[in-house]
Amino acid sequence: MSIHLPELPELPVMTSGDTAGLRLAERISRALPDKQSAGPMKTLRSGRKREAEEYAAAMGNAFATTRAQVHRNEIIARAKGRAQQRLAER
Repeated sequence: MSIHLPELPELPVMTSGDTAGLRLAERISRALPDKQSAGPMKTLRSGRKREAEEYAAAMGNAFATTRAQVHRNEIIARAKGRAQQRLAER
């Protein structure tokens, strides 16, 4: 074998040559998808997962920004309230 190609496992030898064994082998081959058709589904799933993670990160950033703005507005409102209280006490 080549250095770049991994060794492939040996396929099991079919012991039964009767019709039941052949039907079973045919049913199994139709039940399992080939590797080429499974490839795009894997990348599609990982793409959706990555998109969901990016969306969640963007929502987290937006929430953090909003929370910081609300906190800043509360601090400003408290400072204005104290200033008005000082003016009222004069």
